[in-house]
Amino acid sequence: MVQFTRDHLRWIGAALVFGLAYLIPGWVVWGFLLSLPLFAIGALLLLKELTRPFTWMIDAVMGTTPGSDERPPIDLRLARFYVEKGRLDEAIEEYARVMQWHPGISEPYEETMILLARTGAPRKRIDQMLRRGRRHLRSPEARAALDRAHRKARETRAD
Repeated sequence: MVQFTRDHLRWIGAALVFGLAYLIPGWVVWGFLLSLPLFAIGALLLLKELTRPFTWMIDAVMGTTPGSDERPPIDLRLARFYVEKGRLDEAIEEYARVMQWHPGISEPYEETMILLARTGAPRKRIDQMLRRGRRHLRSPEARAALDRAHRKARETRAD
């Protein structure tokens, strides 16, 4: 099944409105007066910035995905804040969000393993995080940092 995005819906909507604006003058005597606002609406649909409120409503009703596949910038400050305040479970969730969007950086994997050890998670879960990191990280430096963090997590877990 094709995953529709906002851009697809905008273009489909614009095509339908332009088609309707083209056909109405042939159906109605003073149809050209009705077709002018429809041409304006079709032109507005082609301008992405002006259609965000309408496409947001369409997304809410139809359950479609947003049009932009851009990744948010890498920001670990919230997770670090949670660690600083002792909210370790929330920090682990925040690191998981960062890993979802940016799987190629090593720091979230490293910090998550250490936090899992601090929260008393089973060793199996820490090892799963190591395997997940190894799957996504390719550089030797990142893998070495991952192994160091794994050793530190196991030492912390043993305490």
